[in-house]
Amino acid sequence: MYSEPEPDTARRMREMHAAAALALCATPIGSREAWGWRGRTLSRPVATASGEGWLRLVSAPADKAGGKLWEGPQEAERLMPPAVPRPRLRERRT
Repeated sequence: MYSEPEPDTARRMREMHAAAALALCATPIGSREAWGWRGRTLSRPVATASGEGWLRLVSAPADKAGGKLWEGPQEAERLMPPAVPRPRLRERRT
């Protein structure tokens, strides 16, 4: 986990995380935040109709949108056997 980014980035990411939660019918639980490198990701625990989960928002400049940061969770869900304990990818939107 990384430190909170500069104030403008933190504000933008929090606003977009709240919008994503609303779009996915997810309600943030508590105030815990997990920041990624240079504020490119913001994750928080959420409650949904299917139970508790973890909502991760990814943001990067257009020329950096790709690679492991972007595709890693989807590839892990596809490649890892179901028996391996881990958070499950329930939905992905771009």
